[in-house]
Amino acid sequence: MSVNLVVWKWRASHDSAAKRHKLGLKMGDVTAAFCEEGDHAAFDDVDFAGFEAAVVQQIGPEVTDGPYLVERYPRARVYNLPNSQVPDLVMKIGLLARKHGLTSAEG
Repeated sequence: MSVNLVVWKWRASHDSAAKRHKLGLKMGDVTAAFCEEGDHAAFDDVDFAGFEAAVVQQIGPEVTDGPYLVERYPRARVYNLPNSQVPDLVMKIGLLARKHGLTSAEG
């Protein structure tokens, strides 16, 4: 079994909890819509190169049967993590995402 960790950048109109609350937008709704559509209107365009390089530097490269696999979408990245690695990798990738101005959530 595995877990998917979705990484994205919020649009300016959605980039704070207060703004999302005012819009009635919940994190679970965002990730569920992304899982169905492969995108969400609240996602912004972003260059993921620096973030992906940081993940490779801290965790290692993406390899089959490695610590993770990445699905690349135009405005998001989905890290498929084996259950045995979830506690450690969700925290590491989530912290790297925040350092690069991104958000992450299980999807």
